[in-house]
Amino acid sequence: MPHTTELQNWLNLANAEGELRAEIIEHTLDRLRVLASKMLGRFPRVRRWAETDDVLQDSIIRLHRALAEVRPESPRQFYGLAATQIRRELIDLARKHDGPEPFEWSTLLKTSGIFLCGAMATLLVSLLLNFEPERPVEAEKPPTVIVENDALVFDGSYRIITPVERFAPCTLEAWIMIEDYDNEQPRFIIGSDLAPRFGNSLGIIGAGLVAEYIPTDSQQGIIFSDATVPLNEWTHVAAVFGETETRLYLNGKHVVSGPSTKQLGGTRFVIGCVGDTNPIDSFIGKVRSVRIAEGERYSTEFSPEETFENDTATLASYSNDVHEGRVLDISGNERHGHIRRP
Repeated sequence: MPHTTELQNWLNLANAEGELRAEIIEHTLDRLRVLASKMLGRFPRVRRWAETDDVLQDSIIRLHRALAEVRPESPRQFYGLAATQIRRELIDLARKHDGPEPFEWSTLLKTSGIFLCGAMATLLVSLLLNFEPERPVEAEKPPTVIVENDALVFDGSYRIITPVERFAPCTLEAWIMIEDYDNEQPRFIIGSDLAPRFGNSLGIIGAGLVAEYIPTDSQQGIIFSDATVPLNEWTHVAAVFGETETRLYLNGKHVVSGPSTKQLGGTRFVIGCVGDTNPIDSFIGKVRSVRIAEGERYSTEFSPEETFENDTATLASYSNDVHEGRVLDISGNERHGHIRRP
């Protein structure tokens, strides 16, 4: 029986009968190991300290906990959830191992035949550890932003940091075009993630439209949909983070609802990535326009505006107006976005 067919059977059983988390993970273990290995390759610093099985072990623990809160309905949703947990583990490991590799100066002194009294050794080690040669200061060149056919082209080399602090209720929406799917790496169009606490974010995992939200009583903050984002055509996507629920829309059609997000600030909305400081989960594709608005703009199905109108609920609106390292806010509210490297 094909792997995906068998996995679908396990997921159906789990949704009908409940506790089958261990059996599902055991069935998918080989593919999870391959997925962890590929994602680890994108974290060279983590790869210095951890092997694939190290990352996989803790990711499986995260996945086991997440499956208690979320019931994937398809193999695509399951592997999207698994990729999210592996990503969280890699980000935590990257932070743990951040900074230069520690160097044992005391070992060097001893092996070199240099023996000093305690006070002198402490002073010398302190001087060595804090010594930094002078380096010429070079001004960092701003990332190159590609504008093609009146749209911003995102390739993972930059993101746009808006001055709008994360809040709720809010509506995030954009016109996008993608050329392919990535079943290993989520691609977030607008985000406000603070790992591992999630954020109010709108993106794509595999071919499906998803939203991140800030959970109030669990560690899982992803809402999956079976709505496929089409390739090579302009598509309107929207997420409404409301008082009682979170809703996703694709081309004006309501595709899924999920739990409401916690009202929490502490970071800014970012265009082209899941969060301000996240090293991965960048959007790959074209963005024609983005709007960040107060409140729940959509409660029923609607016909998307080809050009976003500015109204009292609009906090910021962005198109292809790039000037001196900024993407200008065309809403008139002067909330210009700053272009920055990951």
